[in-house]
Amino acid sequence: MDLKQFGFNFESDFNVRVLREDDIDIDLIIPLDNKALDLYFDEMPNYMGKRIQCPMIKNIIIRFSKLKDNSLCTIHFLRSIDLHSSVINFEIDYRHIKLEIKDLKYSATLKILKNK
Repeated sequence: MDLKQFGFNFESDFNVRVLREDDIDIDLIIPLDNKALDLYFDEMPNYMGKRIQCPMIKNIIIRFSKLKDNSLCTIHFLRSIDLHSSVINFEIDYRHIKLEIKDLKYSATLKILKNK
């Protein structure tokens, strides 16, 4: 599936599956197998360290809009398959960013990078 057609710039080493899709949005699920997940942001404020770490993340769910006038997506880090097991969730405007999820064998990274 080419997600760039919806303006969503996404790359992953993990197996990514469509969990749900309708005319408005798509839910992607990315199984991480209980790995520690390091979250990186481009241009993190100087007073922050380089990463935010979430231990033992089972799955990531990303919901993004297929509509041209809505470029918000919601990202959920889950301890299991259930949305109620969310460790953290947040919204981002994906219009000018790229999401990269990489498998580092014993851990994973999710980088939120500005498009270049």
